Amino acid sequence: MPHIDFPRQKLSRRKKTQKWGEECIESALGLIGIYDHTRRSSRFKKKRNYDLYNGKFDKKDLEYVTDPLGLGGTAELPATLQYYDVASPIFNLLLGEETKRAFSYVVRSINEEAIGQKEEEKKKAVVGYFQGLMQQSMEAFMQEQQRPNNQEQMQQLMMQAQQNIPEELKRIQKYFDYDFQDMNESVAHKLLTYFERQQNLKSKFNKGWEDALIAGEEIYCIEEVSNEPVVRNVNPLEFYCLLPHNSDLVDHADIIVEDTWMSVNTIIDNYYEDLTAAQIDKLEREHGNRTSMQSNSLLNYPSPEKLFIENREGEAGNVFNYYDQDGNIRVTKVVWKSMRKIGRLSYIDELGMPQETIVTESYKIDPDAGEKIEYMWVSEYWEGTKLGENIYIHIRPRPNQFRHMDNLSMCSSGYVGTVYNSNNSQSVSLMDRLVPWIYLYITMWYRLELAIAANQGKIALIDLSLVPNFLKNSGYIISSHNGYLAILTQYGLIFGGIIILIFVIKTIELLNSVKYDSEDKVYIFCITYTLVYAVFETMITGINEFQTILFWFSLHNNYLFLLC
Repeated sequence: MPHIDFPRQKLSRRKKTQKWGEECIESALGLIGIYDHTRRSSRFKKKRNYDLYNGKFDKKDLEYVTDPLGLGGTAELPATLQYYDVASPIFNLLLGEETKRAFSYVVRSINEEAIGQKEEEKKKAVVGYFQGLMQQSMEAFMQEQQRPNNQEQMQQLMMQAQQNIPEELKRIQKYFDYDFQDMNESVAHKLLTYFERQQNLKSKFNKGWEDALIAGEEIYCIEEVSNEPVVRNVNPLEFYCLLPHNSDLVDHADIIVEDTWMSVNTIIDNYYEDLTAAQIDKLEREHGNRTSMQSNSLLNYPSPEKLFIENREGEAGNVFNYYDQDGNIRVTKVVWKSMRKIGRLSYIDELGMPQETIVTESYKIDPDAGEKIEYMWVSEYWEGTKLGENIYIHIRPRPNQFRHMDNLSMCSSGYVGTVYNSNNSQSVSLMDRLVPWIYLYITMWYRLELAIAANQGKIALIDLSLVPNFLKNSGYIISSHNGYLAILTQYGLIFGGIIILIFVIKTIELLNSVKYDSEDKVYIFCITYTLVYAVFETMITGINEFQTILFWFSLHNNYLFLLC
């Protein structure tokens, strides 16, 4: 069961046990299920955006168009909701522009030693330039002594050299600002170039840009696999985080969760070094039981889409499903920000100079050597992985945490990325802004298809010379409603005339057979007049439908029967 109250983090390393790590994982899952979508859009919206990008949409989103009364009927209208690709040209244009952008980077050393060394090299370059300039001046002076007639020419050369000094100094400054690399920078640049090609970073960044356009999020994970750095794209549908207040960056998120589904074989491939034989047996046994039970329709397992957030409102869904509809096992990786106790050690080195260094909380000082230590608490990321229902592995401090040189407490979780357009609101992607227009386009074509299907063309041909002039001028026969033509088309002239004739005869017979007093005459008149007028409006002007006549006819006859 998830814990909402997060376990205490200000603990010494020896108190951070396996049980403590398991409680942190469960608490993180509970908190993520509640607060993940306060800044980020819901998983439902992101899944909808990816489906629209791939030409699929949920017809339930347009039920207000197909079923405006909410009747939920099964009758099919002569039209079908279809997706029309109006978004992909926009996305293809932006993705194409991204692929054409140059992928450039520069490695710079920012520590004091490196900066001092760079300034020293710049100083040497400036001194060397002036030394060369002075040597040229001396050579020119010697030549002038040998050839007095060239004095004017030599003065011109000296003036030109003096004018070139500012430009040369600017060139040196520009070189050291942009092009100069010390040995460390050169090695780092070569390593970065190698890993950029080896990891295919250009392609991964293009994929991240696609996620940014569709889901409004661009997230990467940098971690160590087999002693080598690996950069991978993080699926926004499988990523959950608890962002700091007023922050759009996932770099320093308090809680990070990656939730996915794997087969038993895939789990063993990824975690064989950390799984015991008993845990592997348990995974295989439970996987086999769930698969067989599901095949017999005894259990209804969710699809991989049903994780934390699954409904349209972005509310938390079921977090207790550990097996999907294909029998895969849920694998949840949790990273959370904890605390670590460190010490600032002061000591005297061999040269008698005071020095400082950072040590762990378990360091034993040597008072005789003049060592002093000052303890402090800093942030530290921990991680753990939950397999299935109750198997926990990798509960440990996250390896290779990068720390800021000026702030020892600032560390990196290994996840980097941005949640776009979330200032004082939930994130909004480009696809989110296009969704109303996509649905409007689908609706317009749906309505057009309905109009085409309902169009009956020329439904009746009547020689206007046969229509009396007073009916033409009154607008009853030829009206905007075309009620007369519609009745002819729907019921036919002969059949409609027979119905009306029967209706009139039966009404007269009922009226003659009824015994009523003077008060009943008023009611009979009102009902009969309303009935006759409804017939007139339906057959002639087309304001009412013929079914309205049936209602009044029934009411009229029932009242007459009551009088009898």
